[in-house]
Amino acid sequence: RVRIPPATTQASVRARGGGALVVAVGSSTIPALESAADPRGLVRAGSGVARLRLDADYGPRVADVLLTGIHEAGTSHRELTRAFASDAGLDSAWQLAAQHGLRLHEFGDAMLIRRTA
Repeated sequence: RVRIPPATTQASVRARGGGALVVAVGSSTIPALESAADPRGLVRAGSGVARLRLDADYGPRVADVLLTGIHEAGTSHRELTRAFASDAGLDSAWQLAAQHGLRLHEFGDAMLIRRTA
């Protein structure tokens, strides 16, 4: 279940109108925003159930940037991040974290991804 307050709708409209990027914080935010968006990417305020499942074939309409954790291949959260970045990029982030001794989700939402075209 999700609730999109009017302030969120207003903020996304202001960001788009001002040429700013829309940043979604946390992987739960993306399905909520995308499920509440019309085909032009305008977010509607309200409550409901986010049933949308994002993957590499989905082109986000609302968020330009995602702040999330580094997710393991084969998980639903990893599939969601594929809407923003290539497998090669995500694998590189995973390997870089491992090289520095970081474990999965050790720092929570620590990866910032700007979606690719």
